[in-house]
Amino acid sequence: MALISLNIGELAPASVPAMTQAPATHQPLDISELGATGTPIFGGFLRELGEYNPELTGLSAYRHYERMRRGDGQVKATLAAVKLPIRAAEWTVQAPDKPTPIEQEAVDLVKSCLLDELDFDGIVENALLMLDFGAAVHEDIWYIDGNQVRLKKCAARLPLTFYRWLTEPNGDDLAALEQMGYRGSEYLVTQIPVDKLSLFTFQQEGSNFTGISLLRSMYQHWYIKSNLYKIEAIAHERNGMGIPWIKMAAGNIGVEDRKAARDWLQQLSVNEATSILLPPDWEFGLEGVKGTIQSPKDAIEHHNAMISMAALAAFITMGTGGKSSGNRSLGQTMSDFFYLSLQSCANQIARVINLSTVKRLVDYNFSGIERYPQIAPQNILAVKFEAIVESLSKLAASGVDAIQPDDDLEAWLRKKIGMPAAGNPRPRPSSGGDGSNPAGGSSSGSAGLSETFTPKRAPRGVEKFMRLSEIASELDNGRDAIAAALRAARPRIQAEILQKLMSKPLKDAHRVSVAPDAKLVAQIQNVLEGVQTYGLKTVGDERVRQSKGAKTPTAAIVRAAQAREPLGVYADGVVSEFTNNLQQRATNVVLDQRRRPGDRTTGEQIIQAGQDLDDQSDGWIDNAAAKGTNEAFADGRREGYDNYADEISSCIYSALLDPNTCDQCSDADGDEGATPDDITDVPNPDCDGGDKCRCVHVFVFEDEGKKAA
Repeated sequence: MALISLNIGELAPASVPAMTQAPATHQPLDISELGATGTPIFGGFLRELGEYNPELTGLSAYRHYERMRRGDGQVKATLAAVKLPIRAAEWTVQAPDKPTPIEQEAVDLVKSCLLDELDFDGIVENALLMLDFGAAVHEDIWYIDGNQVRLKKCAARLPLTFYRWLTEPNGDDLAALEQMGYRGSEYLVTQIPVDKLSLFTFQQEGSNFTGISLLRSMYQHWYIKSNLYKIEAIAHERNGMGIPWIKMAAGNIGVEDRKAARDWLQQLSVNEATSILLPPDWEFGLEGVKGTIQSPKDAIEHHNAMISMAALAAFITMGTGGKSSGNRSLGQTMSDFFYLSLQSCANQIARVINLSTVKRLVDYNFSGIERYPQIAPQNILAVKFEAIVESLSKLAASGVDAIQPDDDLEAWLRKKIGMPAAGNPRPRPSSGGDGSNPAGGSSSGSAGLSETFTPKRAPRGVEKFMRLSEIASELDNGRDAIAAALRAARPRIQAEILQKLMSKPLKDAHRVSVAPDAKLVAQIQNVLEGVQTYGLKTVGDERVRQSKGAKTPTAAIVRAAQAREPLGVYADGVVSEFTNNLQQRATNVVLDQRRRPGDRTTGEQIIQAGQDLDDQSDGWIDNAAAKGTNEAFADGRREGYDNYADEISSCIYSALLDPNTCDQCSDADGDEGATPDDITDVPNPDCDGGDKCRCVHVFVFEDEGKKAA
C-alpha cells in the first residue's frame, strides 16, 4: 500500500491570520477567529442540529411544551417544585467591597428601581419560562425622571412570539430578536435590538439562543403516558361493559340485516338509557375480558417518576406509588442535588440581569464606574445551621489553629446560611445543640433579650476585647432562667411551707423548716454550669483577640472545668436563700391569718395566706437568681485564669458591666494586681447592690502587656 504524504502548508487557510504582538513578550499572537460554534442560523431561522424529532423544533416545539405544562399534572407539579423555591428566595442588591460614595449611590438606584418600584417576582417568573420553553426574554423600558434614567418596566416577551434570531456578521453574537405577535388587537412583526433585551437561555449550546427546554427530556415519557391514559380509559369502558355481540337467527340473512347488526354493535356505548331491540330469534350478549387484565398503572407511575427525575425532583414521587416507600436519607440526598440545581438556575438569572439590565441602568446614570452592583438570590442553597455549628465545634475541639472567630468568618457564615450582612451588634442568646440556651434560658422567647448594653464609661485597655453586650445578655439569660425555675417551683414549695405553718402551734411557727428541693437544686445547677462554661469561654475568647494566633479554648478544657467544679454549692445556696426568704414571708402572712382567723376554716386560711403571698412583689426572686448567676460567671472566669495563668501578666478589677456602680465598686474599679488574689474579689462582697454586683476580673495576656509597656 502506498503511503500518502501530506504537506502541512496545503492545509493552511488561504487568508493570512491577523497577527499582532503580545504586549508583555512581543511574541506573535493570532487574534483572528477561525472556528465556528456549529449552530446554523439561515436568515435568522435557527436550526438545532442535535434535535432528531422534527415536531420539537421551532414554534412547533413551543406548542407541544404548552400542551405538556398546561395539561399534565406531573409536569405542572415538577415545574412548580423547580420554580417556587427560586421565586420565594430573598433577592438582594449587593454592593462592592468598601464601596465609594458613587458606587453606593448606584447600589441604591438599582435597589430602588428593581426591588422597590418594580414587581421583581414577576421578572423572575418570566425569566423562569426558560425552563418551560428553553428561552425567555424581557425588554427594558426606560423613562426620564429629572436627571435620572429609570426603569419603567421589564416587559415580558413571550416565547410563543419568537420568530427569528438575527445575528452579527460573525454568526455567533445576537444582534436582535424578531417577534411575530399581537400588541392589543394589532398583529405586528418587530425587531428588538440586543441592547434592550435580557435573554435567559436554559442549557444553551453554541449559538443556540433558543436553548433546550427542561420539558424536552420529559417529552417521551409524557407522550407514552398520554397514550397509556387513553388505553386505560378504553380498558375501563370495555371491562366495565364488556364486548357486545349479536347472534343472528338461522335462515336467510340479508345484507341489510348484517349492516343493521354491525351498526348496533358499533354505536352501542355505556349509558343509563342504552337499549336495543332485536328481531325474533336473534340473541344479544356482552363478553367480558377473561384471564389477567394488564393495567397500565405501573407504567404510568414509572413515567411520572421519570418526568420528575428529568428535573432532579424524583423525591416528590417517593411514597406515592403502590409499591413505593419513602426513604428519608435517600430523599435528603436527592433534595441536595435538586437544590444545587436550583441555586445554579437562580445564579444564572441573576448573572443575566446583572450583565444586561443592571449594567445599562448604571451606565445610563453614572460614568467611570467599574464595580457594579449585583442582584443576588439568597436562601436557596442555604447551609444548614446545625451542620455549621457541628463542624466548627469539631474543629475547635481538635485544636485546629486555622479556624479563628473573626469578621471574615462571620460574613461567610451569614452568607452561607442566608442571613443579612452584619449591622449594629445586638445581644442574643447563644443556642446549644438542643436549641436551649447554655445559660439555661430559652432562645425562643423574650426572656433575657435585653437592649444593647451601654456601659457607664468607655472601655479602657484590655476591656475593649470584652464582648460587653453579649456578656450582659448571657448574664440576663442565666438570671431569668433561674428566676423562671424558682417561680415555677414556688407553688409547690409554698404549699408545703403553709401546710407546716398551719399544723404547728402558733408559738412554734418560727421552728418550721423546709429542706431545699433536690430537684430544683439540680435544675439550678444545670443553669449555673452553663453560665460558668460561658465565663470560661469569655476568657479564652479575650485571649484569642488579645494574642492573634492563640488557640481557642477546646471542648476538653470546658469539660475539665465543669468536672472540677459542679457548682452544687452555688445552686444549693440559691435554692436555700429562695426557700428561706419564702418561708420568712409565709410565716409573717400565716401569723397574721392565725391571729385573726374569724370564722374561716384552716383550709380557707391556707388559701387566703397563699393569695396574700402571691399578691406581694416577687422581685426578691430575681435578686436570688442574679446572685447565683454572677457567682457562677465569676467562677468560670477564674477557671479561665487558672487555665492560662502562665500567659497572664496581670489582672484588673472592672466595674464596666455594672452601670449602677456603688462607691465601693467605683473605688476598686481599675485596680491592678499580679493575680486575682491581689485585688478585690468579684462579685464584690461589699457592694451596696449586694447580689446584683456584676464586677469582673479582666486579664492582661503577655502580648498585650508588652504592647502596653
